[in-house]
Amino acid sequence: MLVLSRTFGSGNLLWHAILEEDSSRAKTVVQEGLELMGYAFIFYGSLVFLHRDFVSFLYKKPNQD
Repeated sequence: MLVLSRTFGSGNLLWHAILEEDSSRAKTVVQEGLELMGYAFIFYGSLVFLHRDFVSFLYKKPNQD
């Protein structure tokens, strides 16, 4: 993760090699897109966790003391 963030976030060397002009706009779009994808993964993970927890609560067997 650190390598990915440093590659996309630091310096203009990568962006000038790929795009000759107006690289700042493309860089911003890619960075924001990756950030949105990361938030989507976090949101999906939280939904899976809540669903698993909720389903286990519904099908929990009563104590048989």
